[in-house]
Amino acid sequence: MTRPLRPRRLLRRPNYALRDRAARAIGPVAVYGGGPKKGQPVAPDVESWFQADQFGGKPGIVAQWADAHNGLAQAWVAGDPTHAATVDAWSKANPDIVSQFVKDNPGTPKPAASDLAVVFFEHFSKDHPGMFPSAVTHRDRTART
Repeated sequence: MTRPLRPRRLLRRPNYALRDRAARAIGPVAVYGGGPKKGQPVAPDVESWFQADQFGGKPGIVAQWADAHNGLAQAWVAGDPTHAATVDAWSKANPDIVSQFVKDNPGTPKPAASDLAVVFFEHFSKDHPGMFPSAVTHRDRTART
């Protein structure tokens, strides 16, 4: 006789995309519920932790994230045209790294930006410890909104 699935078991299964969306929504408004920082925003402490660039006793927090959550790294690249353009520019500036990627992944002879997401984040993490890439839009002073 098979046992029915219990809802709580289903909820325990990792859903990194859902966690990512929840963190983006909750992060800016989360406050401490108790202790000496009760009512204060959590974000500054998260930023300090992130900038320390250590997780599990190892440096390279962004590279570790990309390695552990390839789909989220690829979604970050694919989710905004400026992100894909950033990875494309990086790939043109680093042809040796892209060549090595192609050698390691012969089924992807012409990698798209999202294909290179993990490799991009690994190198970004080394070059910019404790930072995460972000898009910045520059406007002409005469532009109207």
